[in-house]
Amino acid sequence: MDLSFSKIKRSAREKLGSLWKSGGVHVISGNFLNKFAAFFGSIVIVRLLSKADYGGIRYVENLYNFFFLVAGMGISNAVLRFVVLEDDLSEKKSIYRFMSSTALIFNVALVAAGLVINRFYPHKGEFVNYGYLLYIMLLMLPAQYFNDNSLTLKRAMFDNRRFAYLNFAYAVTVILGKVVGAWKEDLLVYVMLGLAIQAAFAVGLGIANHRRYFSGVEAGPVTKEKKKRIITYSLQYMVTNGMWALFMLLDVYLIGNILNDPEAIADYNVAFTWPANISIICQSAGIFINPYFIKNENDPAWIRKNFRMLYGINFLAVLACALIMIIFAKPLIMINGGPKYYNVVPLMRIITLGSLINNGLRYMIANCLAAMGRIKVNMAVSVFGVISLAVLDTLLIPRFHEYGPAYAGIIVHTMMALIMLIAFNRQYHIIGPNKTKTLDAEEKDD
Repeated sequence: MDLSFSKIKRSAREKLGSLWKSGGVHVISGNFLNKFAAFFGSIVIVRLLSKADYGGIRYVENLYNFFFLVAGMGISNAVLRFVVLEDDLSEKKSIYRFMSSTALIFNVALVAAGLVINRFYPHKGEFVNYGYLLYIMLLMLPAQYFNDNSLTLKRAMFDNRRFAYLNFAYAVTVILGKVVGAWKEDLLVYVMLGLAIQAAFAVGLGIANHRRYFSGVEAGPVTKEKKKRIITYSLQYMVTNGMWALFMLLDVYLIGNILNDPEAIADYNVAFTWPANISIICQSAGIFINPYFIKNENDPAWIRKNFRMLYGINFLAVLACALIMIIFAKPLIMINGGPKYYNVVPLMRIITLGSLINNGLRYMIANCLAAMGRIKVNMAVSVFGVISLAVLDTLLIPRFHEYGPAYAGIIVHTMMALIMLIAFNRQYHIIGPNKTKTLDAEEKDD
């Protein structure tokens, strides 16, 4: 017994040491701290703003996020994959330069289109008073997307520690800007500070990355075939990620348009805050493991072994967090929004169940498939999910108000998790005996 325990302890120490040296601890803890900072900031913002103003700014941010879904044609997702796959530094620079410039041109056009759309978009009722903020918010889209690219490059270069430090600094600065705007009780200051912070980081990160990775490196042209592969992968990833992001965006958008009540949006957002942060667990793991799944994407035995372990650990961790949130929902709402939001305690418990299904059963499958260039299943399931959610929300919100999206989320996430598990198992046989073979590059979606 002692020998067995000693072996376990030694093995755990070795794995933790390896994780520390590779920067894995920094990435995982850094992502946790980022989410904690954002969560803590949201608590402060909720308490500083009235229900109406909080609902109003969330309405505007929600509209902005619809544009951000298609920002850069999804190229920031391709940065990780295609930079990792190149061994030559010159090729890495060529690919990264092509992706950055392509994304910037697209984003400038997207901002111009967004400004025109906002000019003619019919904001309803009380939301008319907040629509002007979207003009300013749209201007920060190119800088924010460039920051995503810059930080992703650090992951692609396996510069995990520096990524963790800078990503944390970036997240904290952004949330502090929002807190200052809420403290001033001036939503114009809130938005203007966000624009200034994004622009400053874009300049700083761009210069720092060039000096650290590509200074003195000659970049050649990117072949048409490679450009095609990058754009195809980016668009597939954009559609897939966009569909998942649409879940929260659709909920808020339809609540606002059907109920026409900023306070209903505020209630839903406060109830959603704690369950949404369960995603810290799987996202932190995903951020770290993605480059390794890319490197081993043609080794089904490696994928089977490591995915099964990761999937089980992730589910148990998500389950523990979900149970805590369901049991202690009232004191958690007290922390998050105060007594004026006690009415959303039952709603939070329902949303938590949906979050358990989404983060515990679905996320890791979708994350690993996307990292390994096999996105078509993700894309098909996500389109099915969004359409199903939109239909269910439209049917349920008039009857159940802000509870409607919570019920719809449980139904849709359950269906998607089951479909994706079946599809993933057919490819990698994670359940049952190992029947996988080495996969050829032609089998990938990109």
